[in-house]
Amino acid sequence: MSGLPYVVPVTIQYPSGTGLSSLTVSLRNQTSDEVITQVTDSSGAVVFDCSNFAQGYSIGDVIEWSVVYSTYEGSDTHTIVAGGGMTASTLVLSAYPSVPQLRYFTPKDFYTTFDVEPYSSSSQTGIRSRKLALIGEGVEADIDGDVSCRFDSGNAVTNEYHDMDSASQKTFFLNRGPVQSISSVQVNKADEDQSPTWTTLDVSNYDFENYGSTTRVTLTSADDFPAVGHNQIRVSYTYGYSAVPKDIKLLSITETGYRMKGIEFVRQMIGGEAPGETMEEVFDKYRDRILNKYRQGFIRRA
Repeated sequence: MSGLPYVVPVTIQYPSGTGLSSLTVSLRNQTSDEVITQVTDSSGAVVFDCSNFAQGYSIGDVIEWSVVYSTYEGSDTHTIVAGGGMTASTLVLSAYPSVPQLRYFTPKDFYTTFDVEPYSSSSQTGIRSRKLALIGEGVEADIDGDVSCRFDSGNAVTNEYHDMDSASQKTFFLNRGPVQSISSVQVNKADEDQSPTWTTLDVSNYDFENYGSTTRVTLTSADDFPAVGHNQIRVSYTYGYSAVPKDIKLLSITETGYRMKGIEFVRQMIGGEAPGETMEEVFDKYRDRILNKYRQGFIRRA
């Protein structure tokens, strides 16, 4: 192992190119698994000296510098050669997760809930954020599908069709909710076996009311009732919750941990097994208990 200086100059930047000051950067010798750290200056620069490793370094060692900061991360490597140092390098951090973007929780929420660390050169047993994001996206999508709603706002539905079951029917229930706003309600006055003649109703001629994740629309003028038949009403609207409910956020985090690490990883979150039940059965009951509050039940049209 050499005790001669071997400098590693690195500049850390945001994706925009702005240097990040006062940021801790880790340098790890992959051969000895030894780590040293430095803090960036006002321009985002830091200069390591590999001779500061307690065990020094050898030609051919691979060193890795890495940063995890807020919602950004990055790393790069260099193989030590003769000559006393490497050419200055710039590490541009990338936002994580870049694709996909989690909607119900952040990686930081996950780390805090389970008291774990993100992966870095100094924490190689930590959670890789991109893997976390990919699994978390799947969890969120499954929750959405199970309850026929979404827990982030501004989700658009265009031309959702509904039947007119009888000439006196004045209410119907939208497929997704809770509804934030309705952009249009249209009715077809022609019989279903004829060419449609769609009429857009004035906002004063219909009402809507949310019942949890179920939304009822009421036509308020009998003159606007469509002809009886299949797909005689169509609605465009936006739906979703204005803020993610706390129980949905915790379920998203917990189920992501379950899928990543197994049931033992989340045991502390939902308690132990009940007599005669497996831990997986306990988790399934916990999940159903949360989602049943938001599921769209069958509601008969009035």
